[in-house]
Amino acid sequence: MLFFICIFILEMIITEFLPAPMKNDSTVITCILINSCAIIFLLSKSQKYYNDGKKSNFEFLVMISYILRVIFMFWDKYCRNIFIFPNSGLDTGTFDHAARAFLSGKSVDGYGRILGYIYKLFYPNTLWGQYINILAAILTIYILKKILDMLDIHLKYKSIGAYLICFLPNYLIMSAILLRESFITLFLSVSIWQFLKWWKSGNKLNLILSLVVCYGAVYLHTGTIAYAVAIIIIFILTNNKKREFQVTLKNIFILILFIICFFIYYSNSSDDFGYLSGVNSVSDISNKAASMNSGGSGYSISIVPDDTMLGMIINSPFRIFFFLASPLPWYWRGINDIIAFLFSAFFYTISIYYSFKAIKLTSKNKNIIICLLIFAISSAFIYSWGVSNAGTALRHRDKFLPNFILLFIIASDAIVSKRLQLGSKQ
Repeated sequence: MLFFICIFILEMIITEFLPAPMKNDSTVITCILINSCAIIFLLSKSQKYYNDGKKSNFEFLVMISYILRVIFMFWDKYCRNIFIFPNSGLDTGTFDHAARAFLSGKSVDGYGRILGYIYKLFYPNTLWGQYINILAAILTIYILKKILDMLDIHLKYKSIGAYLICFLPNYLIMSAILLRESFITLFLSVSIWQFLKWWKSGNKLNLILSLVVCYGAVYLHTGTIAYAVAIIIIFILTNNKKREFQVTLKNIFILILFIICFFIYYSNSSDDFGYLSGVNSVSDISNKAASMNSGGSGYSISIVPDDTMLGMIINSPFRIFFFLASPLPWYWRGINDIIAFLFSAFFYTISIYYSFKAIKLTSKNKNIIICLLIFAISSAFIYSWGVSNAGTALRHRDKFLPNFILLFIIASDAIVSKRLQLGSKQ
């Protein structure tokens, strides 16, 4: 890893002194190919072994995943006339434009600013941004691996988790194009990692780090404040010495007080919340959600009028379901929607289903599953009121992919362990 970092720093220094005519695609491609050779070499030399002596294939999976992402990156850049990836186009062009505006001295925040600094370190070219997104995705894979190694689950399910994070199609593609999702997913993965380290050890420094890293994601997209809210809710509802859920009247009172304080802060600082800027009532939220119902993949959910708090509460479970499960079969317009449902929506919904099933059937990892469910439902709640379009939902829910992979893996392991336990008693 140190070897690779040295190569990267050397490339930054070299590009700084290149004459303007050489600051082109060819130079970026050369650097990417050099880096790729270094990464593939390092991965091939870092094979690990399990405790039983079997050879791990994790590094091989990462290598293939990395190569596929690089191929998709070049396809997105040079083969758009053949096929354009979903979510590549308007937003990617907007981020590139914002980064160049930042270089020219304009005030830019969020991913546009980060991309601007990347352009400043090298020079303006979308391939730099796309490639660093790939590296962020590879780091996310390693963070998930660290989390899986912490957990008391069967080796088989750890392997399934590695396959999912490496090869789920939507994340594979999105991390290779010029979107902020790679950085957001990385920040949220580190946040979960630090949160689970606190849950295992009780070290409050890990809990603080979890919140701090979470705010890195909030800087890129304010909706990810859902994770910070989830962490605080879990902290309030647990016995912090034993890290077990302990719901008491005192805890419920503190939770209600926290929610009231959060809404008071929000009502006085709505401009800090991006999409909800200028929103001052439930009616404003429902109107904004309705305005997002555009395009061929738009959907509308109003079981009851949602311009009151009661209506919002009643409609929220349905909006959450649509956010996680879209595009639903009755909205399919073609093969792309079918693929999106099978490889994205179905996975998210089955993860939630397995989680509730595991909680009902067994106590194994029950508290961790409940924690991850609070993360999942909090984020789905916030985004469900900002999204009324299957294509947008497809992109936004992948911000939380590592959390849902963990839910699926831990719940599946718990369910199968319970079945084996019952089978041995018969």
